[in-house]
Amino acid sequence: MAAGLSSMLTFVGLISSATGIRALLIAILLYVISYYAARYVMHITPDQLPKRRDMIIAGLFPYLVTWFAFWILFNTLLVYLGLIDQTGF
Repeated sequence: MAAGLSSMLTFVGLISSATGIRALLIAILLYVISYYAARYVMHITPDQLPKRRDMIIAGLFPYLVTWFAFWILFNTLLVYLGLIDQTGF
């Protein structure tokens, strides 16, 4: 979801395709939102996990790797379809 959102914002011109920093910030923002959704909407508390920090740390690396892979995929598709200019990469 975060990778698709980052790519779509690039497509509509809200963020520059040359900078991945803003796209990464969107991914981090959505990760923080998903933490609070897990905590308050799904009622998962750190006490239910082996270590208190596991709720934040355990999924961070897989989330970022998956986001990066899908961000590359979505941006490649946008370039392939001619929707964004590849000189920005």
